[in-house]
Amino acid sequence: LPKTMREGAMKETVEAFTEKAMKNAAMLTVGLLIITYMFLDIQRGEKLLLIPGILVYYLLTLFMFMQEPKAKKSRRKREIDRDILFAGRHLWIALKGGLPLFDSLVAISKSNYGSVSTEVNKIVEKVFVGAPLDTAMQEIVEDNPSPSFRRMMLQIVNSVRSGADVADSLEIVLDQISREQ
Repeated sequence: LPKTMREGAMKETVEAFTEKAMKNAAMLTVGLLIITYMFLDIQRGEKLLLIPGILVYYLLTLFMFMQEPKAKKSRRKREIDRDILFAGRHLWIALKGGLPLFDSLVAISKSNYGSVSTEVNKIVEKVFVGAPLDTAMQEIVEDNPSPSFRRMMLQIVNSVRSGADVADSLEIVLDQISREQ
């Protein structure tokens, strides 16, 4: 749950999220019980059915509310995957044009690539604070739900650490992502 919440960019703690989910499940359970009571009253049904209904309703609604981190993670992954190829091409063109890697990342963070720009901006902020570029990229990749983004950034990290040409290795990864999409 903590990793899924981080990948879904949820800021609250696991304890706070769980408490909120339990409270929401209890409130929804009360509402469902009231509706069930009214239905049983109209149908002249046995009201003792409400007793097991409490447990069933609560467990089902709690399970539903506990799926929120997975849903946010999935939505964030889709948003990143939608723009990753365009941002990657922008990065590749900037690198081929002679722009340094960090300046290229700053350009992407200021561009309109949605969630990709947001993720790259996190890297830029870490570097401005004093973290090495490859370390900042590695840290951001750990909590990212998009395999394409992770693959692209890890390829850049490996190229930077080994001293290889970043643009050439980035081009290969972008071709793979392009074929997958």
